[in-house]
Amino acid sequence: MTIELTFPRNGMQQGFPKLLEQMSSANLYLYEIGRTEARLEWLQEIGQGSFRFPYLRSGLQISVEDQQMKEDLVLQGQHLYSDPLKFYFLISGEISGIVGWPASSFVLQGGQNCLTACGGDRAQMTYYADRAYSAITILLAPEFLRAFLEGKSDLPQSLLRAIEPSAETFFHASTTSPAMQIALHQILHCPYEGVIAQIYIESKALELVALKLSQIGEGVKLPTKNAPLQLRDLDCIHNAKEILMSNIESPPSLLELAKKARINDYKLKIGFREVFGTTVFGYLRNQRMEQARQLLLEQQMNVSEVAQTVGYASLSQFSTAFKHYFGITPKTYQKDSRSL
Repeated sequence: MTIELTFPRNGMQQGFPKLLEQMSSANLYLYEIGRTEARLEWLQEIGQGSFRFPYLRSGLQISVEDQQMKEDLVLQGQHLYSDPLKFYFLISGEISGIVGWPASSFVLQGGQNCLTACGGDRAQMTYYADRAYSAITILLAPEFLRAFLEGKSDLPQSLLRAIEPSAETFFHASTTSPAMQIALHQILHCPYEGVIAQIYIESKALELVALKLSQIGEGVKLPTKNAPLQLRDLDCIHNAKEILMSNIESPPSLLELAKKARINDYKLKIGFREVFGTTVFGYLRNQRMEQARQLLLEQQMNVSEVAQTVGYASLSQFSTAFKHYFGITPKTYQKDSRSL
């Protein structure tokens, strides 16, 4: 299923809702505009899940996405220099895309993000069938960002050129940092309603923009790919990830994992970093920390039980790892979450 999109030229006050109205003639979803947000929900024969669009100030828009399609969904369109910058944070799932000219392709996995600024180029993004995914997208009008600059040049020149009336394209992908993960979680679990919720979500959206721009300024990005991986190697690497996640409490060694996934350990190490932007056990640590954070928020287990559930035999090792990852101890995190 391919949908051709063009971002509306009459501003971003309604942002994504106006954009997705272009899909209405295809009768793919139910659409509702509320007082503080708009919502799109896919028809059952098309897929499951929804898009939510809380209304923010002019020049800034956010989309909270949680869906699973029954067939591949391809969104494509022509971008102009006046189009917004797109900050995309993939929380779970996998997507692929094409940006710029000459065209550059990319693949994002859960726990990764990207910023795209396209001037005069076509872009395409593919969501794969039968793969549940969740994401948060932030659209930022170029003039919104330019208002902060006032002649300053502390952002990369390639990005500065992309937000000026030109035909340049900017793309940057990187691993989602712990600070970003916390802000994403706060948006997904906003404790407020009405106008207060809008203010809260807008503050978190701007925080994510700042964190992403900081990553770009520090030169943090996904590793550059060398020789393309063979299809069989990719299948084995994805299989290794599934094996790892199925044994999060007691993971196999790298050699054992490679054997189970039917790939040699060198290819697994190199390929895993290329595909997922981190090492095998870096990915395991990230997933353990995210699972631990969710369990702490649910308040059904104490810290010791959470540590054991995510595979830490020592409470002190778990506490040290959690604090190193999130900047706060698990006990304090759970205590603070009770007040939300």
